Amino acid sequence: MKTRRFVDANVFIYHLDAHPRFGGAARAILERIHSGEPAVASTLVVSEVCAYLWRLGRRVEIGAFLDALPRLRGLRVEPITLLDMVEGHRLSVTHPSLELNDGISLAVMRRMGLREIYTNDTGFDPVARRVFA
Repeated sequence: MKTRRFVDANVFIYHLDAHPRFGGAARAILERIHSGEPAVASTLVVSEVCAYLWRLGRRVEIGAFLDALPRLRGLRVEPITLLDMVEGHRLSVTHPSLELNDGISLAVMRRMGLREIYTNDTGFDPVARRVFA
């Protein structure tokens, strides 16, 4: 079985935006997950994507995004816990390259034994193996 990777919010956002530079890589990642490659996102990541769409006034797309998640065959959406939030805060203070939500994502990754993350966010470079292709 392949190594499971965590999926950061920017992968979904680049895909939803058809980003001219990063959309292709994001789409390829999501196609692999759809085909069964094991991956994990958190409820916080899902919330970040929904909040992004909401802020842009793309509220109808939120429902479509949420409906599409269960069809990504390899994706597991992991709930975050209060302990993840506490640890995430600590990690974001300890590693200034991480924003708070990134620290929480790292806490979830560590709790689940994940070392690799699908993201274009270089802030993860000091603490995880970042993959974006």
